[in-house]
Amino acid sequence: DNMIICADDFGISPSVSQGIIELVDMQRLSAVSCMVTYQDNLDRQFKLILPYRSFCDIGLHLNLTSGLPVTPKLDYSSGLVDKWGNFLSFDLLLKNLLKGKIDKKKLQKEIENQFYHFRELTSFFPDFIDGHQHIQQLPLVRDLLLDFCVTAYKGQRFYLRVGSFPIIKAVKQKLKIKMIMGSFAIKLFSRTYKNAIKAKKIQKNNYLFGYHDYNNELLFENIFSYYLKLVSSENDIFFMHPGYVDSDLIKRDPLIEGRERNLEFMKSDRFSELLEEHYIKINQYRFDKR
Repeated sequence: DNMIICADDFGISPSVSQGIIELVDMQRLSAVSCMVTYQDNLDRQFKLILPYRSFCDIGLHLNLTSGLPVTPKLDYSSGLVDKWGNFLSFDLLLKNLLKGKIDKKKLQKEIENQFYHFRELTSFFPDFIDGHQHIQQLPLVRDLLLDFCVTAYKGQRFYLRVGSFPIIKAVKQKLKIKMIMGSFAIKLFSRTYKNAIKAKKIQKNNYLFGYHDYNNELLFENIFSYYLKLVSSENDIFFMHPGYVDSDLIKRDPLIEGRERNLEFMKSDRFSELLEEHYIKINQYRFDKR
């Protein structure tokens, strides 16, 4: 079997980006998902990743829950930011979406602005789009994103990430219950999204693996090994959060210690050994497969 291994959060801080670039250089990743909402040295960070596009998909990590929006002067009335102009937490964003308190036009503008900012930084459209904390699957966000993609790409090849997960197979393989429950939570929001993607004839991944308790005592090696047992297609994605920790990251994201553990494991011989043991190779998205 083959699978896509994707590092999320490129661009959240220079040190996280550096760790991801090191893994791409070792050919340990086949996809990198990039945030464009933190503006420090983004040009420099993107220049370092672009030469690897021939064997690594480079996509947009749509962000609505961390830091500042790309849209200038996005205000509190939009339902997307607090009184200081920072994005709301995932819980508050979801609450506003479910209560209809989001300004649809302003949300649409922010999605478009992040997309076009990615293009400014790379000179190409994202190879794929997913979302920070899986926000691309949320009500309204998914509808606006899909409509925009159909218009923007105009037949160009790209794919979207969805949170599909083989629950029954995971139970049979005795996957840890927290990993099953977390993956199920991600899958919950994906059903409507998946159907809409199919209706618009857009490409998507098959299964999505990688959820784990980031403060858990489980070794990342064990987490990776558990999920490898569930891989069933070339377009299954394993997502992860490797990187070095710097002061910017500490200010921006609660996921700290796990990143360096991810990075250390991905650089190790054990990573390659596990792939061999499970007869799995890393590949980019295969557009001839659904």
